[in-house]
Amino acid sequence: DTAQSEFATTVVKGGLHEEAQAVSFDVTQTGGDYGLFRSVSIHCPDASDLCSTGKADLHVGLAAHRYGSGTFSAVLRDDGGGVDTSAPAIPFSITVAEKNDPPSFRLARAVIS
Repeated sequence: DTAQSEFATTVVKGGLHEEAQAVSFDVTQTGGDYGLFRSVSIHCPDASDLCSTGKADLHVGLAAHRYGSGTFSAVLRDDGGGVDTSAPAIPFSITVAEKNDPPSFRLARAVIS
């Protein structure tokens, strides 16, 4: 698994009267290799849904021994109710480069008699 710090910047909840609202990111894969990613999420690094730093980190869980790419859409939502509870979706892509792993094996038993 890997993370990209400050992937989202200028995270704003809305107007000054909305500072107490909690925010969360919805991330949806929209194309590419759907089996490549175990998980993709965006979280505020302050470990709260208030996102007081105004920045958020990307977290990616990858399937083993896979490479390729995927396209995604991220939406920022608040819990304030009303009609203005989400920002427009922003697209992004992730490319996982091929890695030349060495061959490997395991022995069922180390001693045979």
